[in-house]
Amino acid sequence: MRDFHLLLSLLYHKGAKMSLEFILILILSAWVGVNEWRLERIEKKLKND
Repeated sequence: MRDFHLLLSLLYHKGAKMSLEFILILILSAWVGVNEWRLERIEKKLKND
């Protein structure tokens, strides 16, 4: 998640507008974050069993 914030600030400082690419990056990074969270939950469940 830290890399995403770095990317966001980099885009912001370069004066990037809310372009299609920026929105796609935002959606993709959110999707990856959710998948990582799901994987962590599954791993914890498996360890507890």
